[in-house]
Amino acid sequence: MLKSLLLSRGRVAGLQGLQGIVRKTADEDVARFQLFDKGNLSKILPALLMNIEKGEWEAQHANSRQLQSDSARNDEEFEADMGGGGHVGGGGSSVHQRESSVGGDEKSRLFDESDSASDTTPQLLAERCFRDLFQRVKFGTTHLSLIFYPMLNYLDTNGWENSRFVAKCITLVMTSISPQYAFDAITLWLNHISERKTEVIPKIEIVQHLKDSLNIAASQTFGTSIYEVIDKLVQYLKMSIECELRFKKESRKLSEQKEDRIVPVSAANHHKSESLNATVKVERQYQEALIEVMGSITVNVADYQKLEIIKFLFEKCPGRPSLQGANAANANGASISAVTAPGTPYRHQSKGGATNTGGGTTGNTAGGTMNSTFSLDDSVYLSLDETDKRMQNYLLKCIESVALLYTTVNYSDTFKAGIITPLIQLSVSPDANVRILVLGIIQRLLDRHENREKLARMDLLPDLENIRTKGFKSPTSRSDQNFMCGTGQSFFHTIYVNCFFESNTRESFDAIYCTLALLIIEVGFDESCLLEMFKLLLAIQEEIRDRTDSAKGKEADPAGGQVSFVVDASQVKGQLTEAQLMTLNAFVACTFNLIGKLFSFSYKHLDEYITGVLFRMSQLNKPRMDPQTAAKLQSAVRKSEVKSDVKGSKSSLNDCLFHENALETSLNKDGFAANFTKFVPKNKS
Repeated sequence: MLKSLLLSRGRVAGLQGLQGIVRKTADEDVARFQLFDKGNLSKILPALLMNIEKGEWEAQHANSRQLQSDSARNDEEFEADMGGGGHVGGGGSSVHQRESSVGGDEKSRLFDESDSASDTTPQLLAERCFRDLFQRVKFGTTHLSLIFYPMLNYLDTNGWENSRFVAKCITLVMTSISPQYAFDAITLWLNHISERKTEVIPKIEIVQHLKDSLNIAASQTFGTSIYEVIDKLVQYLKMSIECELRFKKESRKLSEQKEDRIVPVSAANHHKSESLNATVKVERQYQEALIEVMGSITVNVADYQKLEIIKFLFEKCPGRPSLQGANAANANGASISAVTAPGTPYRHQSKGGATNTGGGTTGNTAGGTMNSTFSLDDSVYLSLDETDKRMQNYLLKCIESVALLYTTVNYSDTFKAGIITPLIQLSVSPDANVRILVLGIIQRLLDRHENREKLARMDLLPDLENIRTKGFKSPTSRSDQNFMCGTGQSFFHTIYVNCFFESNTRESFDAIYCTLALLIIEVGFDESCLLEMFKLLLAIQEEIRDRTDSAKGKEADPAGGQVSFVVDASQVKGQLTEAQLMTLNAFVACTFNLIGKLFSFSYKHLDEYITGVLFRMSQLNKPRMDPQTAAKLQSAVRKSEVKSDVKGSKSSLNDCLFHENALETSLNKDGFAANFTKFVPKNKS
């Protein structure tokens, strides 16, 4: 004990000397001694870090030693209470205590001197000196690099496994340096990662601790530094994916050789195959760590900066068509055309028969004018290699995590051209997983009242009592109205196109339903938006009927001045299965039912008509919808009031469809000046 006390006092004295050197020479040269010199810092920093690490180790094991001492004391007390040799042992113990008490006064004097000489420990003094050193950084990366490299070399030598010590170092650094140099420090961490091209496990540990640094730095800095950090993380992510795929390919070759050979594979090749598989797993963990860091970088930044980060990530996302045509259209002042999916062009037909391919015309909105025509081709996506596909998937997950933290106020401010354009483009990707991810991003940006989780699954019995109705009990803002009349029309086009992909699963239909349901809740109070939603649902129902009956659509000239969906259904790629068509029928029924129940206080006759159609569906022997929804159809009708004339009528297949004339009549009874232009698909020949 005496020896450790003397060592501790010696360490304190040495650290006080280092602290004096730092404070005296940081601002001026004393005897030609330069503090920010590579040789001097390589001697000072390891001494400080060693004392900090020792202090953390002692604090970490203090509790375990205390438990052990308590256990030993309990054992001694138990033996003393026992009879027999306990008294003999007790006598011997007292003699030993008397003998060991010699020199006790001298030891207590040393302890008292130690306490009076210094009120701190070597760890606290080392931390104080460490902070002083980083607080005196004046020339950004020049000084930081001189301090950082000795620290990183010390961590490399002593290992990154002591997470408590590493976290302590990160906290000390990021809370000591000036905010303007915070991201310079992050850049030095990332450069250290790039130097470790083969050692993956230390990379994972560095990235995991880097997350804490980013949270501190992002809350203190502004400007473009954050984008430089994200750019580096994206580069490392791509490099890791390429390494993983290369290792997978080599492992696959070894496994194929093993299957082809009759003679057993050598132990060396077997060991190499296992090593490659282990490396692939570690690379995947490294990628997940990078994704987590990129997602957490926006926790403490402002909302406007979150949008800029989303735009930046979209620019890095592969698989998006170029916008050269869009820029040309912008220059010429062309009218907006909503995004057209591969092989699924449809038009707005307005009064007088004029047709605008894509999405009609719009004026300037608060969200910006999308004066462009986007033509998506499958070749854009099919040309992606495995690395680009993985990058696309990872970056979309990052964008979704950022969108989760963003708080939407006005759609015109959120869905600007740099965000809505890639969203709509990627939402019609042939990859079902990509479509689900993009729809998830749209949902998180649309949801202003935390209803997404309640509408995540297509259901005839939605939990309406817990849905926050603030979004549609009061009139929609003028800004939202302008947005939905213009750029927002692209959402309806996206939903229609997504319904008819042959790769759709139940999860895909749930994502489509949730997206449209959130639009209904947020902007459905506006009559023009609600009318467009009815037209969209009728267009989907018409296409389902045409596909089910294998009948050709007839082209006619719709009358009236309202805009309607006119869809070239024959060009929708993919042949849907019967199960998919039945799920689409359920989607239409669930969405109509949601509209009727949400707006029953304003449109009573509309709710009665929708309930009547659902009742007729329930009377069929085999409702034309998926079993999961059909099982709830009876319960949904039972909870609703059905008119007596509907109950007494016989149901036919035609009565189990929603008709625009009946919808128009019901809405007019409720004071809704609805005027549906009849939906007519183009000639399929």
